[in-house]
Amino acid sequence: MTRMLDPRIKVVALLFVNLLMYSSITYWVEAICVLLITLGLLYQQQYKDVSISLTGYAVIAALTFLMGIIGGEAAVAIGAFLLLIRKMFPVFMAAKLLIHSPSGQLICGLQKWHCPKVLIVSIAVILRFFPTIAEEFRSIKNAMLVRGIPLNIKNSILHPAATTEFVLVPLISRLSIVSDELSAAALTRGIEATQQRTSYYELKIGWADVALFILLFLLLLVAYLPKLGVIL
Repeated sequence: MTRMLDPRIKVVALLFVNLLMYSSITYWVEAICVLLITLGLLYQQQYKDVSISLTGYAVIAALTFLMGIIGGEAAVAIGAFLLLIRKMFPVFMAAKLLIHSPSGQLICGLQKWHCPKVLIVSIAVILRFFPTIAEEFRSIKNAMLVRGIPLNIKNSILHPAATTEFVLVPLISRLSIVSDELSAAALTRGIEATQQRTSYYELKIGWADVALFILLFLLLLVAYLPKLGVIL
């Protein structure tokens, strides 16, 4: 059975990581943040996400450091762009934690927080929207292969009009249909019911949730207290 962190803790973790990354923090604070999120991903057994994320982060960090050594206006501009990407990596990793949660589990957590139903309905539709669109894209890609038109970067560059006609047009037309279908499905399941809704999931905050919350909160204090004039 796959271990899962509580979705409420993952929402808070995503918020904390955003606050950390979009402030002027030292590199060691950033590195510890990446380590904590990595431990969360490992706890949920998302080994593929860990390998991809850490490899990408290491490459971007090395290139950023290299641009600083090279110097020059072009290197500084490239380094600033790479720094922005590097800052986004921990946010993407924290988002991976949350996206891995079943949508019903996240909705249950939001209901326990007494979030507005408009927000819950929107999130319920969004969480089901992207996987459905990915499936639609795979169907379009398979249909093009049957017709002898493989979808790849080369064909997209050499035949942009055909790519637009065979991929974007049917995909965009499916977007509106899928969004309506998902909204209707959510409403059919009683997501807007006035009565107290039950859930298949029983959420319980465990030791891993508490540890992740406390460590990220302490890291947030270390990053922000000096800005408020508090000497640690």
